[in-house]
Amino acid sequence: MARLRNKEIDILTAAIEVFLGSGFSKTNMKDIADKAQIGKGTIYEYFKNKEDLFLKALEYDHRNLIIEFNEEINKEESFFNKFMKLIETSKNISEKKIGRINYYSIFEISELSAKSQCELRNVLKDMKEDMKNVMYHILEKGIDEGKVKDSEIELDFVIDAMAGMISFHCHKICYENNYSDEQIEEENKKLINLIMSGIGVKK
Repeated sequence: MARLRNKEIDILTAAIEVFLGSGFSKTNMKDIADKAQIGKGTIYEYFKNKEDLFLKALEYDHRNLIIEFNEEINKEESFFNKFMKLIETSKNISEKKIGRINYYSIFEISELSAKSQCELRNVLKDMKEDMKNVMYHILEKGIDEGKVKDSEIELDFVIDAMAGMISFHCHKICYENNYSDEQIEEENKKLINLIMSGIGVKK
């Protein structure tokens, strides 16, 4: 995504909030302009139409999410701490943005034109690859430290399996039970231990 101007960022930020609150079909450009505190015509200086803005908003939102992931994970040095931070950050983002990916990818896709549906699928594919890269670098750190097998595992398969487990785990601890902070930490460790029993080096 090219470098954005301040006004463009204001529009994208407003669009994310309005689309999530009202849905694609019930949102109009005036709603977004009002939220961004600009004139409706200003939006068209940056975006071709509502579908274009919708797709760009998703891309912008995801880019910020990846930046947040990397900033948090890069604060840690060891494989285990990076792994734990991945789960903690996933949980925190899940709390703030519950349903966001499902909202964009499932509930709205049928309302887009065929061309925009194709573009949306490409954006979602790129999003998945970005997240896989985050996890790939964590596993590489584990291999370097001798904590993760450097053979006998297919990293792409492992990453897909881990992503599914982490997503389910975060939903559970955020929305299905009233966990204390101590219980959440213990649940996170249990998940890591489960994953490591499959990919960890046997001592």
